[in-house]
Amino acid sequence: MRILHAPLNTAGQPAVISRAQRQLGFQSDVLVYRQNYLNYSCDINLRLNKKQPFLSMVRLFVNFVRCLANYDVFHFHSGLSLLPFNWDLPILKLFGKKVVMQYWGSDVLQIDIAKNYALFSDDQFKKIFGKINNVKKRKWLRWIEKTVDCTIVGDEALLVFSPESRLVRKVLDFSDIPFVGTPNKQKKLVIIHAPSKREIKGTKYVLKAINRLKREKYSFEFILVEKKTHAVAKEFYKKADIIVDDVLQGPYGILAMECMAFGKPVICRIDEKLVKYYKNLPVVSANPETLYEELKKLILNPSLRNKLGIEGRKYIEKNHDALKIAKEFINLYRSLDGRKETDDLSLPKISGQKPYFRLKPFSIKRVSEKDLPYYTNCYLDVGQKYPADENGVIQYLQRSKPYYCPTQVAQLAYNELFRYRKKGNKKNLQTAVSCAEVLLKQSVRHGKAVYIKHEYNFYLHSKWNAKMAAPWFSGMSQGQTLSLLCRLYHITKDKKYLETAKGVFSSFSDYRQENKPWICDIDYAGFLWIEEFPVKSGDHHALNGFIFAIFGLYDYYWLTQDKKAKTMICAALTTLWHYLPNYRCKNGLSYYCLKHKTQSKDYHKIHIDQLNTLYKITGEKYFKKTADDFYEDFH
Repeated sequence: MRILHAPLNTAGQPAVISRAQRQLGFQSDVLVYRQNYLNYSCDINLRLNKKQPFLSMVRLFVNFVRCLANYDVFHFHSGLSLLPFNWDLPILKLFGKKVVMQYWGSDVLQIDIAKNYALFSDDQFKKIFGKINNVKKRKWLRWIEKTVDCTIVGDEALLVFSPESRLVRKVLDFSDIPFVGTPNKQKKLVIIHAPSKREIKGTKYVLKAINRLKREKYSFEFILVEKKTHAVAKEFYKKADIIVDDVLQGPYGILAMECMAFGKPVICRIDEKLVKYYKNLPVVSANPETLYEELKKLILNPSLRNKLGIEGRKYIEKNHDALKIAKEFINLYRSLDGRKETDDLSLPKISGQKPYFRLKPFSIKRVSEKDLPYYTNCYLDVGQKYPADENGVIQYLQRSKPYYCPTQVAQLAYNELFRYRKKGNKKNLQTAVSCAEVLLKQSVRHGKAVYIKHEYNFYLHSKWNAKMAAPWFSGMSQGQTLSLLCRLYHITKDKKYLETAKGVFSSFSDYRQENKPWICDIDYAGFLWIEEFPVKSGDHHALNGFIFAIFGLYDYYWLTQDKKAKTMICAALTTLWHYLPNYRCKNGLSYYCLKHKTQSKDYHKIHIDQLNTLYKITGEKYFKKTADDFYEDFH
């Protein structure tokens, strides 16, 4: 199924839908007539604003013929299509194409109906929507409904204008919107209003309320965000403590959705006749008369701001998940030719225990040997003297009793393999083999999965209530053991290393479960975590252990070319892409884990080194930039 979204990228919604459909395995592209200042991502830009009228028309017709040959589903937005006056709609149907039209707001609005739901005066309606002719609009909408396969609206409030349309909610991609909350570490509260058009959003009433609060000496900074690219605007939203959206129309739109996803309290008018459609919506409803009081309430109540921020994130994840809604669209397309809508479409699975995890496509590159994880840095302090057994394998002392720490043993082996590759001394290779034998002896099998035991109790950060009771298992040690086994098999060709590596890889398919080992979990938002310290509750989300586990999957993927390994790598990288900002402490050391948020100079350096390695194996500048940010914060 080849899908085209065109010709407007309204509020960036077509782009988000398209990218989610790609994650589900479908070809899906976004075509636009031209880009505007918001600069939402697209795949094809006809740049009609840079062409003479005649050339623009020629380009439209040439483009139509190309799209007719290359796409099966035409998902149009905002009442427009590929040719002027929707000439192409009957042609597309004649060629057996599936055609849907999605409305987003003013494209379907009729003034006589809108007067029942918005607070505009007659003069305002005339000024803002003066070109709308209700009779012609309804006639055109009826023609669209008869010509296309299906019409869609993105919100219950639009059904009053197009009652024959199907409701499919607006979407949001959480992988680009981390939860920030409202920590308010600034000296002043930050209140933001970001109108696309001042008259529509009621900006004059917002400014009136803001000025009154300032006169009464309430301490805050007010920022009016206008004419910014979408990416720049989102950086402002992250800094906000309160967001004021729309006080005349409502209900909530994309701005409110993004800010709720960031964990910000949002003020937006919800008409009392529409409230019943938005169950448990954590938006503060306000109109011009009540805005001052609602703002004052939020300014004076940080706990309320925090509560609304948390509830807002949960609401958006439940109701506007791009992947779930992209699946709904795919099923809708399928139903247009008489096929029954199915519910069996999901993201690639590693285990049948979970429906799907979030998956952002990454390029996984084969790097040179010197750029491999652990090639020159085994992360073990080789200058330190450790106790060791008769084969030179280091041990971990707890109350004077020696144990083998799987991660230290694996790291020693990497160091020995580096020396072996450099000088060819077989003694170094033998020490690495001895390390592998220790890990094999500490392994246990559960089904197809092989786990490496930690045979001692461990207290994370020396906290009595963070005990890992022996025997326990770790995603970090599983990943580092996997790297070692893959590299030893590459050198020795001993099949026992390959077979054991397959068993260790199988452990990454064991999600959180009672009374059985596990190292992976999928959180409530669909993000995959590989836990260094798997516990029954209160996930730690340790950063360095998570990335070390990814390195193990990377080694295994290039050894075996197992597509499940690549899927797991991309899923883990998707989680990092979303959550890395949560590990950052501006002007300070990065956090070791998200639960305790302890800080360490040594682990801060490890985080920087790991992120630079992720940049090398993916080519994603985001990881390099984050490494540089961490370095600038503290070095």
